[in-house]
Amino acid sequence: MSKLLQKITTWATDALYPAGALPWSGLPTKVSVPLGQQASGVAPNEQLSAERFNYLMNGIQDSFAVVAHSALRQWSNVLISSTTDRPGKKLASFQPLGTTGAPGDRQRLIATAGIKTSNSDALLGLSSDGRNFANFALDLGYASFASFAVDDSDNVFGGLTGVATCKKYNLSSGSGTITPGNSTVAQAAHYSVSHYLIAAEAQLYTASSLAGPWTATSLGSGGDSIEQFANNGAAPPSGSPRVIMNKVAVFNGHNFVYYSTDDGLTFTVAKDFGAVALSLCYSSAYDLFFAMDVTTKQLWSSPDGAAWTLEKTIAGLEAGVSGANAMAACGYALAHIIAHTSTPSQPLYGIAFSFDRGATWFETYIGDVTNTNPLNAIISANGRFYVSDDWHVYVSGILQSPSALFTGA
Repeated sequence: MSKLLQKITTWATDALYPAGALPWSGLPTKVSVPLGQQASGVAPNEQLSAERFNYLMNGIQDSFAVVAHSALRQWSNVLISSTTDRPGKKLASFQPLGTTGAPGDRQRLIATAGIKTSNSDALLGLSSDGRNFANFALDLGYASFASFAVDDSDNVFGGLTGVATCKKYNLSSGSGTITPGNSTVAQAAHYSVSHYLIAAEAQLYTASSLAGPWTATSLGSGGDSIEQFANNGAAPPSGSPRVIMNKVAVFNGHNFVYYSTDDGLTFTVAKDFGAVALSLCYSSAYDLFFAMDVTTKQLWSSPDGAAWTLEKTIAGLEAGVSGANAMAACGYALAHIIAHTSTPSQPLYGIAFSFDRGATWFETYIGDVTNTNPLNAIISANGRFYVSDDWHVYVSGILQSPSALFTGA
């Protein structure tokens, strides 16, 4: 079983006990342990006082907080490929490969997709650690994946940039065309345990195989945009597999969240968030879906995708992007991409993060302050966060220890 080191439970944070008539009322909640007792500890016939127990527990929790915060304040910076092989205007997509719904600590390949500037070839970059990427040429013509997802067989699939075509790609078998519908420009792609989902405006296409057949469902009018999906895996703690997605209506700009109880085959409207920008993710540690409304700066949660509860309004949040891969969860950490724009020159790009279900938030900035490449995606895999901008991948420290793979020796 993996260890979620970053769960920070506060203890004895009040300096004094509440006022009252009790003997300890108004007295300190914490009293330091004398040096002599620090060396010998508590004897078998002694009982540790509540104040000294509080002192020790408070110190332990402070130490956990330092470890957790350091993992999100020390990032490695990787330039994708060489100068002449940088992806084009933007790293088009950024995803972990591997079994869908696997624990966050399972070792997974990190994939990027973009265009080689020297000859416009499409490249798929793969890395086992997010630090060293090997590039593979994609036989996709002069296009690259605008958005993609992966299945349990590491098939990359989704829509291409500027082309009304859907493709799949596998390192062993190469590429192939997917035909969920006529002139399909995929805005979002998703694999949810056993079904493939491709969205094109208000049309949602689902299939149990990339070869089809595809079933089309209309969830609105032409011009509507289904932007992102999130799912809680094959066997979530709640035991109720769910998929959620959001759609932006063209006629009023409202952002709707839908949920599915049958692995993405059918969807039901859950909530109209209004004319806002929205980001979605799922946290296995909390067993909750989260939605960040970056317009009103509100964090919402849901156990099932159907009923939503306001967790927190984060007045100081400066979200730099919304939509797919703008928010992610790693263990008990929630993180959202931000762009701090109050400085007079270049904005500072980074993430806002919380360890307590969104109750308190912190900021950390990634990259050079003169960097003009906004962050565009954050994902969670291998017990850590990965963040990308146009040319780089940034890797956080470890937030979740791996599960034991072997027993015995």
